[in-house]
Amino acid sequence: MANDEVRSPIEKSSFVAVESLPPNRQSFTWRVGIALLVPLVRWLLKLRVRGRENIVPGRAQIIAANHTSQMDPILVGCASGVETWFLAKGELFDFHPAFAWLIRTFNSLPVRRGGMDVAAFKRASEVLQRNRTLILFPEGTRSKDGPLQHLKPGVAKLAIDNRVPIVPAFIDGVRRSFLPWLVDPDIVKYQRRVNPGRLKFRLASLFTSRITVRFGRPLTADGYAENKADYLRLTGELEQTLQEMAGEEGLEDSRI
Repeated sequence: MANDEVRSPIEKSSFVAVESLPPNRQSFTWRVGIALLVPLVRWLLKLRVRGRENIVPGRAQIIAANHTSQMDPILVGCASGVETWFLAKGELFDFHPAFAWLIRTFNSLPVRRGGMDVAAFKRASEVLQRNRTLILFPEGTRSKDGPLQHLKPGVAKLAIDNRVPIVPAFIDGVRRSFLPWLVDPDIVKYQRRVNPGRLKFRLASLFTSRITVRFGRPLTADGYAENKADYLRLTGELEQTLQEMAGEEGLEDSRI
């Protein structure tokens, strides 16, 4: 297996992890954050969770979800029922002090903007090797229109190289909630441009919108080799699974 063939999905981008992992135990701040945030999320966003039995506590696993909002890692973390970790762009920590506290509480690993390079790949592998649950978004960036974008192979490579399962997750309803107005101003601006006159903030959405996080059956890395062809093959299987889950839940509305 050629080295450049293995590294090509990872090294073309520029994520660099900048902090070390804390000890291998449930963090106090995470437990406090969950206790405070979950009831709030259930009340404000009417969060529904489906398929949580597909997540096994204490097992190394990757939760691979569609990506429509900066709040997605928090939503998936609240829905999963286990302590989770995720990679976060460094500039998110400058967005707002309260938001920075929130993502730190939920075990964010700060990385530089641009993608997942070798350093970040190594950091993610370390999380998995400690039997932790890692949340990743294989689209690579948020979908501005809502529907699932084509997936990048980095998540499949991470799963195959570390021999851990991928738990597919689909988040539905974020664009119909008030969340984009709070944490996704760039997407709100984009929607104003492409859907002039249709973007309205409705107070009723505070009480009527409902967000659903659905977890599918794990995809095993067994039977896949550490090469580019199999990284792409598992990526295709994951993309098909997420598309099917999107159909079951109803595709995310592209309008805010």
